[in-house]
Amino acid sequence: MRIVDHTIYRYRLPYARAVKWSDIVEDGPDFLLLRLTADTGDEGVAETVLKPTWNGASASTMTAALEDVLLPWLKDQDVSDPAGVAARLAMIPGQQAACTLLDNALWDLRAASARTPLWHYLGGRDTVDLSWVLTRQAPSLMVQEAEDVIARHGFRAVKIKGGQGLDVDVQAVREIRKAVGGDVALYVDANGAYPLRAGESEG
Repeated sequence: MRIVDHTIYRYRLPYARAVKWSDIVEDGPDFLLLRLTADTGDEGVAETVLKPTWNGASASTMTAALEDVLLPWLKDQDVSDPAGVAARLAMIPGQQAACTLLDNALWDLRAASARTPLWHYLGGRDTVDLSWVLTRQAPSLMVQEAEDVIARHGFRAVKIKGGQGLDVDVQAVREIRKAVGGDVALYVDANGAYPLRAGESEG
């Protein structure tokens, strides 16, 4: 099975409200989607977020890496062979984000060729537990959002984005715990906002 065509799409998905991450405030992320077509007629797709501070990629750099380097490099490669593809791509230094996107699309292509869902092809489960992410807001607003998503969707785990200052983060965790009870798992991700040891500067 060989790749005979591809299409690249760029799109943006707006958030319900602006989100403050550790590095930027954004009202929605940009994505790149890669669609591969094989000589069998089967297709595989994968997407990645376009965020330079996360993966060092923009739409233009990702597209160039795929169309100028990686896809031509696999032109005569049997992409039904994962080990062969991996060995071939290992010869190209760097381009991790583009390689990951391409690899994901190839796995989807193999699953399509096998006429089975990707999760089943990879030996996964048909259900998986999810957690809701509470992004940085005033603790009272984070509590309201936690109560709402748990009531509407039944989430049993909540990820709390920290980094608003230790006092605010502790207040948020305490108020969220009080509101949702002890049966909902809570965990905090501060994205390097706090030092590992006393005396270190914040990241």
